[in-house]
Amino acid sequence: MTISRRAYYHRLFLNANGHCDKPGTRLATPASNVFVRLLLLLFASFPAILNACSCGPLSSAPACELLGHSDVIFRGQVIGIEDVRTPPATYAIRFHRFRVDRAYQGLDPKTTEILINGDSWTTCRANYSIGREYLMFARSMSDTQGKPLLISSICSGSRPAENAAADIAYLESYRKGETQTRIFGKAVQFMSAFVGRMEPDELIPAAGAAVTLRQGDVAWQRITTPSGDYSFDDVPTGEYQVSVQLPGFHLAPQRRKLAIVAGGCAERWLEMRSSTRVSGRVVDRRGAPVPGVEVELVPRNSDGAWMDSNSFFTRSNTEGYFKFEQVPATQYLLGHSIRHDRPSYYSPRSRVYFPGVSARAAAQPIQILPEQKLDGLLLTLPDPDQPRPITVRISWPDGTPPGPHLLQVSASDGTIHNGPGNAIVYIARGFANRSYKINARYWFDDLSNPEPAAGRRLSQSNTVTVEPGTAPITVHLILGPPSVPPPL
Repeated sequence: MTISRRAYYHRLFLNANGHCDKPGTRLATPASNVFVRLLLLLFASFPAILNACSCGPLSSAPACELLGHSDVIFRGQVIGIEDVRTPPATYAIRFHRFRVDRAYQGLDPKTTEILINGDSWTTCRANYSIGREYLMFARSMSDTQGKPLLISSICSGSRPAENAAADIAYLESYRKGETQTRIFGKAVQFMSAFVGRMEPDELIPAAGAAVTLRQGDVAWQRITTPSGDYSFDDVPTGEYQVSVQLPGFHLAPQRRKLAIVAGGCAERWLEMRSSTRVSGRVVDRRGAPVPGVEVELVPRNSDGAWMDSNSFFTRSNTEGYFKFEQVPATQYLLGHSIRHDRPSYYSPRSRVYFPGVSARAAAQPIQILPEQKLDGLLLTLPDPDQPRPITVRISWPDGTPPGPHLLQVSASDGTIHNGPGNAIVYIARGFANRSYKINARYWFDDLSNPEPAAGRRLSQSNTVTVEPGTAPITVHLILGPPSVPPPL
């Protein structure tokens, strides 16, 4: 089975109980959406926390598209947090009190304050920081007693105002009736990142594709640019269907119908697939097959950079054979333990690039064309490294263990421990020919449900570098004073 690295982590974070989880949703990490990016980075640090929320592309959609999906839009500052417990409920419902500085949709212009619930009942809940200004997108619903609520979760598109200058400028123009109704987006070969739109260095565009926009019997067509962009400007309001064609590709299953409000927009990324295949066999230096080893493809983007974060991976079968299917038509590096050009913490075998070299500069890239089948590749692995136990001792300065809350201990790119910090000694797996940077983080305040108070404290340890060697080694980590991480 071929799967991208980011899509794999997306699957880990799916939560069947959260109402904003949508089967088949692909997520991206926009640099502009710091709020969501930092939260997902937090989850990515906790392999044991799988009960996390996944959002659709509206979580980072532009304000022009959120017009048609939000009941209330305003800019305002958080001036208070109120926890309300209504019997027979055993947990508090958290509301954020906002001062309304500018109303854009769904509010009386005279409104000065408003309560927003961050979706307290699900893992999509959002925490907004007191004193910080946000551009808020909220939807209306009723609680179990029929009382109206305004909900804005991490999937709603709300964002810190300092990251939303373009959206605020658009909404100011929208209030004056000066905006165009438009439909735009990109045609790309693969979508596999976290929340919203992908960044330019994370995508492989489908250039020269014919995008057709249809409303009833009327149709418009655009050809995508070298970066995969298309745009239909100043179109009538209403419902549309969008399709795309490109020789050698087919459109991946996705939602293609859309509706647009006057002065608003709709952004659609169209994912194209090709019937490509890359296959071969993994062997050791003696030519014997190596089963169960991870094989990776690192693609090159349109700017010529290697996309380590969007690599694909699979595992060799019992006879050492591996296969990738429907990967984008581009150039690749093939190998084992090659992401970010450093060995995997979890593999006993060192980094190796096709056809059998350890340095990325000496690797032989492979080129995949649309509908191409490239078979018979041979990847020769080095012998496994010698195991080396590493003992990690973690304590407060007075020698006591961290405590019952979440302790995260990491060694370079690997996780030694992710759970309660009741013990002092932890055993890490290491290998003789590698170096490691080992440190720890202890969440001084409880992170579990019910939702904790704002301003959770984090203690971080010193970092110890372990140089290559064969002898067992003990590392001492001392936790520092707790501090409050920067607000999301």
